[in-house]
Amino acid sequence: MESNEIIQIQLPDKQFDTAIYDSLEYAILSIPFTINRMEIQNLSTRIINIAKGKLSEIVFKEFCITNEIPIRIDLCETPFFQPDKKDFILGNEEWDLKNNFLFHGGPTLNTSEYLKLPALIPNRGKWDQWSKRNTVIHKSDCDESIILFSFMKGWDLKGGKRDNPFLSFQISDEQSIFLKTLQIKYSRKNIKHSPFSKTWFWNEMKKRGDNFIYHANISYRPTLILMGYSNTNSWGIFETITPKSLHSRNFAIRIKNKGANFKNLKSFLSLYPHLKDNIQYGVILK
Repeated sequence: MESNEIIQIQLPDKQFDTAIYDSLEYAILSIPFTINRMEIQNLSTRIINIAKGKLSEIVFKEFCITNEIPIRIDLCETPFFQPDKKDFILGNEEWDLKNNFLFHGGPTLNTSEYLKLPALIPNRGKWDQWSKRNTVIHKSDCDESIILFSFMKGWDLKGGKRDNPFLSFQISDEQSIFLKTLQIKYSRKNIKHSPFSKTWFWNEMKKRGDNFIYHANISYRPTLILMGYSNTNSWGIFETITPKSLHSRNFAIRIKNKGANFKNLKSFLSLYPHLKDNIQYGVILK
């Protein structure tokens, strides 16, 4: 992809705020059933990470719907107590959106800086996403698996240090204990039917939060930067990237990944070149 093929997506403020709160509530509701693959001990940090990933999905899907890009999400949607089954279907392929959160000053980076960042796929073992890159779940509807990469600003960068996350939230100690108790009970189990209703869950959270589910603060509204995608034609260019081998002032990683240079991938814009002349909820970066 080229520097003039990067899409910056920005939902209207009210719609974006709704997406943030929906993402945060999804994360809180689903955390008891989520495996802590990153081995993050802080519960709030884990919830924020889930919420940020969900937010990127919602923003991308709203962008596609508004621009009449024919994605299907019905087959990919799963209830809160079950793991995701890809993010969307487009054409005859099922797609995953891999989003990394950056820290930098200003609303965006310049295009050359985005192109210097790697497209990353977690590769901690045979069970991880790299090993499953060719796995097709919806075999009756799809014949290939594709990964789409994006970035979103998560933190301001001041004086070389992370400062001022775009989203923060707090829950009470009793709420935290409640969530951890549910996690001990349900994590790592194959649950086929909902163990409780959403109404019961939120009522229990309110009881433990002095009638509040959570307290949240949105410091600013970041944009989603849509980059390139990879499929069977490009897996061969991916190389191992570790926390020690990645040198970027804009983000850090905790685990081993497979990574590739975006210049060697095709852009999402190349699939829909008409967006250059007519794009809603976004712009093409120059």
